[in-house]
Formats: sequence, C-alpha cells, structure tokens
Amino acid sequence: MNYIFQNRDFCLKLTTKSRNIFLLVSNYLDFNDETPLKKAFKISLTVDEFTKKEAKLSSSDWGSAKSSIYASLHLPKAEVSVNLQSSQIKATVYDYEEELKSNLLQFILFRPLKLILAHRKYFPLHTSMVTNGKERILILGPKNTGKSTFALFFLKQGFQLLCDDDCFFTIREGELEFIPFPTKMGLQDHTFLRNPDLHKYNNKGYRSGGKLRINLQHLYRDSNFSIPKTVLLFPRFDKSAKLKLYRLSQNEACKKLAKENLDSRLKQLNPDLFADNCHCLYHLTKKAICFEVVYNDSNLNCVLEQLNKLLA
Repeated sequence: MNYIFQNRDFCLKLTTKSRNIFLLVSNYLDFNDETPLKKAFKISLTVDEFTKKEAKLSSSDWGSAKSSIYASLHLPKAEVSVNLQSSQIKATVYDYEEELKSNLLQFILFRPLKLILAHRKYFPLHTSMVTNGKERILILGPKNTGKSTFALFFLKQGFQLLCDDDCFFTIREGELEFIPFPTKMGLQDHTFLRNPDLHKYNNKGYRSGGKLRINLQHLYRDSNFSIPKTVLLFPRFDKSAKLKLYRLSQNEACKKLAKENLDSRLKQLNPDLFADNCHCLYHLTKKAICFEVVYNDSNLNCVLEQLNKLLA
C-alpha cells in the first residue's frame, strides 16, 4: 500500500503492507496536504515488517556507511538503508513491539531524514518554533526542558506555531532559511491536565516518547516570510528559583546548540558536511539574539513581558 503525506516543504511517500507501521507514521506526523512547492523535499520510505521466523531481506545492494551516497543503520529490531542521492529509505522491522514505537520511528524515519537533508546542506534543530510576525522564537534544549510548554504559552499570547521538535535550517545568500518538519505537538501529562482546552486536539490519547500528541495543524504557516528578528531561547526549569532571563554571548549559545544538535555520526559519515553543520550553527547564533531563561510554573506568565523589554 502507498500513502502520501505532504505540505509545502515535504512530500513523503510511505510504502508498507503493515498496519502497525502506517499507524506509527500517521499518528505522529501532522501534514496538511497542501500542494508541495517546486523546491519541496521528496522522500520515499519503504518499510517491511517480519517476525523472527521469517527470512531477513538483503540490503547489500545499498552499499555501506563508508560511501558518501549510502548509509546503513542497524538496531536489534530493525535495519535501515538510505540512498542519500535519491532520498530513498528502505527499512525492515522485526517483531514490532508497541512499547518501542517511539525509538523505532526515530530510527526508520528521522535519523535517515536528517542524513538525507544534511546531504543537501539542511541541518536539524531540536526546537519548538513560534512567531508573532515581528520575532521568530526558537525554543531550544534537551528533552523535557519545557520547549513545548513554552511554545504553548506563546500560542496563548497570540503567537503562531511553526514547528514542535523537528526543524531543518540552512544559510542561503547569508540569510537563515528554516524548513519545519510537521509533527504533532508533544506534551507532558501535567501540562495537558492544566490545559483542558487541549483535549479536543488529542488524537484519541495517542502517545509517543512518553508524551501525549496533539494536532494543532491549523496553526502552521510559512516559516520563511520576512521576520525582523530571530530569537534563540534556552529554558531551564527550577521549581524553587525566581524568574531569570539573561542574554547569552555567541560563544555560550554556540556551545548549547552544539551539545544538542551536532551529531557525531554525521562526522563519521562525512566530515565535510559535519564542518558545514558547525558553520551553520555558528551563523545562526551570529544572526540571532540569544537568551537563557530560568523559570517555574508560577512565573512562566512573566517571561514574555521581560523578553519584550530586552528586545525593545
């Protein structure tokens, strides 16, 4: 069976006979079926599902990780081969387990996607991104630091959601270009419970990565219209601390970005692309205004007021 997921920036063709794999992909993604632009990325994902008793498929014709064109990835429950030139991903999954679905999706789709786009000089950012037309705010940091919580807060203040979790960016003619990858917003249970108005967006209790996933598709808009300012915001939760919002130097921001967004596997696969990735991260911190915020649930509402004062 063939399934098409598309928006302005991506066209993903999924080929699989497995109902498990179709639900895994479709429940996590948040495509809106807009007609893709001419420059949209076309990705082909073919997934076969087997049990231990069934024979494994050979992927020898796809080359090895030593090649600049091919990459091979392996997990105990899956094997993936990626053709970086044709943007084709072929995956074989063995003994699908529901509790492993979040890691499996990262393995069969997101890691190969990052390799494919890096091959085209678009590099990944683990970020939630919002805009009010004046500022584009990227909320960055490790898992469970409050990126989606902050994005939700900004949405309530009239901002628009551009992406949650996954985004790609590049430097084109000296300017930043962002390509959000549309996934459903992931929220911790306590955030979801404090915002009962979000229940209507939950996809029948679908959960991935330990978070409930909600569909806010109608909030997406083009991320590359002209916006005067780009802001990088690094949240840090401290339940006993007073609210602190302070400017980061470019060097401090670079270190934080690199820790979370540079992948050593890319360095092994293609050192030149890894160097390009480093350059793009450096350029991002040079073009942006960078802040760290220390917060807790009681003072979150004061963040925007203080941010506006610093940006004025």
